Amino acid sequence: MYKNTATISYHSMIEQMHYMIECSQDGIDKLFAHDPSAKHNIGKGTVMVAALRTNDFHRDQLYPGPHLDDLYDGKIVPYIWNTIKRRPNAIENPTRIDMRDGAPVSLMALMVDVFDGGITSAFFGAGIWKVNPALLRDFMTWEVTNWKWTFQLPKFMSGDMIKSKDAIIDTFVKWLQLPVEERQDRAYFPKAMEEMMRDIGVSEEDMAKTIMLHFWAVLGNTYKVAFWVFAYIIYDPSLLAAIREESAGAFKNGSYDEEYIFKNCDHLTSLVNETLRLAVASPLVRDVVKPTPVGNKVLEPGAKVMVPFHQLHRNESVWGSKPLEVEGDRFLTNPKLLNSKSYRPFGGGSTLCPGRHMARRAIAFAVAAMLNTYDISIDAERTNKAMGIKGNRKDAVFPRINHSKPSPGASLPFREDDVFVILHERKG
Repeated sequence: MYKNTATISYHSMIEQMHYMIECSQDGIDKLFAHDPSAKHNIGKGTVMVAALRTNDFHRDQLYPGPHLDDLYDGKIVPYIWNTIKRRPNAIENPTRIDMRDGAPVSLMALMVDVFDGGITSAFFGAGIWKVNPALLRDFMTWEVTNWKWTFQLPKFMSGDMIKSKDAIIDTFVKWLQLPVEERQDRAYFPKAMEEMMRDIGVSEEDMAKTIMLHFWAVLGNTYKVAFWVFAYIIYDPSLLAAIREESAGAFKNGSYDEEYIFKNCDHLTSLVNETLRLAVASPLVRDVVKPTPVGNKVLEPGAKVMVPFHQLHRNESVWGSKPLEVEGDRFLTNPKLLNSKSYRPFGGGSTLCPGRHMARRAIAFAVAAMLNTYDISIDAERTNKAMGIKGNRKDAVFPRINHSKPSPGASLPFREDDVFVILHERKG
């Protein structure tokens, strides 16, 4: 199913998404034209439409090599570190949250700041903040309303979604209109995508809409998974202590060693993998384009196939009788589960997420850096109040994951189910 590209396809879904984001017909014709003479096809073994060639650029950016080194080691990791160490002069994002010592901090806002601020800066450079300092605010509104876009609800029911979508698209139109000299710090992926679309004559409006779809894919999952990883840790003092201890060697003399965390923090790595199992709810969807045998049946062209990862990740024959319970060391105890057919947090086949390795490492680094920089406690009163919990309960209620709305990856908590934490810088 995952590797079958002969009789099932995701291509028509990509085209449908461009219609849904309201690209012009001219733009869609150019993005989906089979043109062997186009610059993006010269020297390539396969003729590919521009809208799909962008996926190659995305993979090139995130596969091991100089493009990934520049993006991850050169930009994303330093951004995470500077945010956690409260170094505002080293960070472009002008809307950073207040992280004063002892002040209550929204865990969700912190994750958005650490990850989405860093990823946005790494991909699009400082110029993106010049044209829209409030981009992350617009994106987070989109995040909680994009289900209306997925279901194509009428405009009178979708004002908040449309406003945020249009604000993001307008941001990228203005960013594309900045002189190239002011965007030299953008990453390879958006640079290659822009150059290709300009070469085939796509308008800046349609370019911005295409970039928004990729922006959503790049930003829309890491911060959510990190939120749940942090939540599991800070609600379990013994787990927090174990992960802090195993990662302490990565932080010495005011500096960090990200490679140390990748190679030595087995408990943290296992917890990240377990969190992915529980948080990711998106299905794999394909169109049947030729007769496709599945078991003793044949799927005919025109049918759609959906593989529900949500159910696979709760398969009791694989995950035990209590698959909804968090077992932080599950993948440490049984590493073979990483290759289970019932474990697909990053999809599979031709649409396997190219950012999967970077996402895992970035989450682990941020968690370890936070735990070794701060003593972290939960503001139970503020957390419970936000969730509408009445009474004098002294322990904080754990946030509920919201699987009631479609998500293209990991699920958010319910809107009111944030966690408020108190950060005190560790001494010594």
